[in-house]
Amino acid sequence: MKRRAHEPPVEGVTEAPSATGHDRRGPFDRARRRLRTRVVFASALGGLILAVAVGSGTYIVTAQFLTNQRVRLATRLAYADAQTVRDAFDDPVVTPQAGLRNVDLSANSEAILVVNNQSYSTGITIDQSQLPAELVAMVNMGNPARQRVELFGLPYVVVGVPISSIDAQYYELSELTELDDSLNALAATIIAASALGTMTSAFLGLWAARRVLRPIAGASSMAARIAAGDLSSRLDEADDPDLEELARSFNTMVRSLNERIEREARFVSDVSHELRTPLTTLANAVQLLENRRASLPDSSQTALDLLSSEIHRFQELVADLLELSSVDAGAQNSEETPVLLGELIFHLVAQGDNSDIAIELDDEVARTPLLLDKRRIERVVTNLVQNARTHAQGATALIASRAGDSLRIEVRDAGPGVPAGDRQRIFERFHRGAVSGRRGDAPTGTGLGLALVAEHVRIMGGRVWVEDSPKPPGSSFVLEVPWNVE
Repeated sequence: MKRRAHEPPVEGVTEAPSATGHDRRGPFDRARRRLRTRVVFASALGGLILAVAVGSGTYIVTAQFLTNQRVRLATRLAYADAQTVRDAFDDPVVTPQAGLRNVDLSANSEAILVVNNQSYSTGITIDQSQLPAELVAMVNMGNPARQRVELFGLPYVVVGVPISSIDAQYYELSELTELDDSLNALAATIIAASALGTMTSAFLGLWAARRVLRPIAGASSMAARIAAGDLSSRLDEADDPDLEELARSFNTMVRSLNERIEREARFVSDVSHELRTPLTTLANAVQLLENRRASLPDSSQTALDLLSSEIHRFQELVADLLELSSVDAGAQNSEETPVLLGELIFHLVAQGDNSDIAIELDDEVARTPLLLDKRRIERVVTNLVQNARTHAQGATALIASRAGDSLRIEVRDAGPGVPAGDRQRIFERFHRGAVSGRRGDAPTGTGLGLALVAEHVRIMGGRVWVEDSPKPPGSSFVLEVPWNVE
């Protein structure tokens, strides 16, 4: 045997799942997060749609009302100012300019008077040629008209009034910049209110989702504990009738599951106990035959060897079944005591024919007394070494190191390896890979060794998996348990 410092982990080796093959977070947690996201998104989308619909409707109605009001006001003022111009021409010597000066224009308004096809205006930049042709044509035909236009980058409403008594046309232009500014401010306010409403809806959706999904969170947590083997877990029955029914159904299911497991465990335990007595009788009988082996013919000696081997295997199977039934019944608790793992590993390796196994201990592991369940660690390491001897011509290395907050133990072999499709199922009871179910082709073993490893590691709060050996060919069985010190 040799002992050297633990080598750093090989790059590219990904962390494997637990023996049960499940994501440690659990499908309930992922489903709850997805459902919460959908609820928040739906609430935000609903709030956005409502805000956009209400805001758009408010803007359209308000804009239409204000625009119509402004246009009606401009029209009334234009008619009144046209009458003022008409009255000014009662004086036969008045000029068009003088007539326009009688008009009391509001701020940001301009007026144009066309007499005998001659245009006069109150501004220096606007004349009849800049007005819409359709509007001018209608007024020339004696029909009042109005139209919204844009001149020099500014919005105006133009009202044209024919003054037939003096053969003239009067146009008044009212600027709408103030109205557009008001509408833009209204639009900005509605957009801000819509954004605020959307965020409020999202927060309300998150709050509602948390309240609604809180029972699911409790159920998922409880389901994870049950999946980990804690069949004593129960949901608290809430005051809400709907949630109370959910909790009651869930607890009934767990009780039924627990009772079924207990029945099966009792059955296995009872059968195993019943088999121990006849097995002991058979073993004693075989031992008597072994004592008289020399007097038996060769064919009888061969049959005796086969019988002895099968009885020994049967005894191991019964012992393993009793141990599994005890684990299933929850009768075994983890009892932690200070353990020098290095001494324990050297002792276990020295017990059997394992002189070719290289032992590699991390310095911290070698000198630190760890709080471990000594009996379970012995059982786990022994089973892994025995599994390597049975299926992979023996273990080649046994490595112990610290990995963060965990103690990491690896048992490597140089066998054919474990196919990717069997790396989770290999820890199932009676699973033997490709020869599972074919008794004649199966190697020696009960088929329960790795299942016991998985159960013991689970009880210790750890996990176990198999991966390719860093030094092919072969496999590496890896277990991690919490790193606890005194």
